[in-house]
Amino acid sequence: MSDMAVSQVWFIDEIIRSILAHLPTNGCRPTLARCARVSRSLSDPALDALWYKMSGLMPLIRLLPRTFAELRNDNGNEATFMLRDAIDGSEWSRLLVYARRVRKFVHCYAEGPEDRLGKQTFTALLDLATLHSTTLFPRLEELSWLQFSHVAQCLPFFSPPLRRITVYVQAEYPARHDMEAALTSRHVVPGGYGELLHTLSVLSPCLEELSLEGIELPDSLAPSVVFSHLRTLHLGSVSTPTSVILSLCSKIPRLASLSLVLRSSYRNGPLPLHRSHDSDGSHSEIACLSSLEVLRVAGAPCDIEDILNAVDSPSFHSITMSVTLPEYDADGWTRCSSILSARFARSLRTVRAQCKRSAALIPPHARSFEEYVGPLLTLRHIADCSISVEDPAGVTMTDADLEDMATSWPYLRTLEVRLRGGAPAVTLPSISSLSVFAKFCPELQSLHLPLMQDIHPSELKGIPACTAVDMHPRWSSPTRLRSLWMVGVRFSMQESTRVASFLRGYFPDVDLRPMVAAGILTL
Repeated sequence: MSDMAVSQVWFIDEIIRSILAHLPTNGCRPTLARCARVSRSLSDPALDALWYKMSGLMPLIRLLPRTFAELRNDNGNEATFMLRDAIDGSEWSRLLVYARRVRKFVHCYAEGPEDRLGKQTFTALLDLATLHSTTLFPRLEELSWLQFSHVAQCLPFFSPPLRRITVYVQAEYPARHDMEAALTSRHVVPGGYGELLHTLSVLSPCLEELSLEGIELPDSLAPSVVFSHLRTLHLGSVSTPTSVILSLCSKIPRLASLSLVLRSSYRNGPLPLHRSHDSDGSHSEIACLSSLEVLRVAGAPCDIEDILNAVDSPSFHSITMSVTLPEYDADGWTRCSSILSARFARSLRTVRAQCKRSAALIPPHARSFEEYVGPLLTLRHIADCSISVEDPAGVTMTDADLEDMATSWPYLRTLEVRLRGGAPAVTLPSISSLSVFAKFCPELQSLHLPLMQDIHPSELKGIPACTAVDMHPRWSSPTRLRSLWMVGVRFSMQESTRVASFLRGYFPDVDLRPMVAAGILTL
């Protein structure tokens, strides 16, 4: 390629942006700033990359030296700003040149923008943006607002281009005067989080991902609160009744991923599974999640039951479920897991389940692992499974439990079992029982299990020569297991030799180096 052809490359915007995108994330800002001064063709792409993500508003304020005076404390490590003149047109135009390049804004100060800027400075910026019928970041696509109060201050940043929003607060309700100050110019004065959601649905109608942490939904929502393009919703640390949550979610037609962390149990009566018939034979609308593909839910059994019963989607394939059992609801785990088996046996491919039992009433004997895994065995198409049990009584797990899982889940790729609580001397599977996975689970790639330390001399034998004949008739090749982690064991050098020979016989591709490095095996 000639020198002239090479020089022409620097006039192709797509190539320049692709080159700049390969700069390392950390420490590239000085490089981008220098690139912006090289030439006109390089300036715009470099400035777009430099201003793509911004944390806090100080970089914007420093673009207005005639308007704001920067004041530092005695130590010189903290700065505040004082308004000393009105923002003139030339300075505002210069600010917008850079503000329009911001696509991602992260705010993480405890007391809101006023914490560093001062109320007067922050208000002046918002007033001028309102005067020009714009927001501070007209092309903003992602907003992360992480603080402890004054959530209303994030509302002026909502705009039509927004696709992803994360709001984290630790305040029961937004202060009304803050809401008024933020939204008076838009003729919307919300009195709580319900109006906040309404404002968000109006100002950012193309939102695709919404994460709200610590924000309680009101008992009823305005019918106009509809997110037509939303696909991912997270509601964390909420005590909102499940009926209210489902009322909101059922109005989101494209909701594919839902994540809920429920703090307290509310029960407003049972929720029906499908449309119900009125006395005149007509259909009445009820809460139904018809497009859901992925569900993550943590809370009390009755709340989780309500959420599971509302899922009515043929595409539902993945669930992460954390059930906290109070002392008065010992059967809550069985009910929740039985709903999975009864309603989603054909569609579920990924199951990550956690059960936490109360320590208020501890039986005199350990519970059987079969109580926890039994209701899930009918999920024949599981590929990725994780089961974690925290039981103060302890859990006994046997070779038969491993055989049940291996024979029930022939499509397994990953399996992880974690047992916590109770006396350490409970029954666990033997190492020789791992051979059932070689026989029935040829797609298995990762295995993480608690095992028994003791090894009988006659227990571990190399894989027999006739293994291919003994394999399940559906399969003709050994398992692909490569990642193996054995919990609760630490073998001597003599034991390690026999264990390694056994494992490599049944799992030819297994990587034993991590367990050797951790001291589980001595080779």
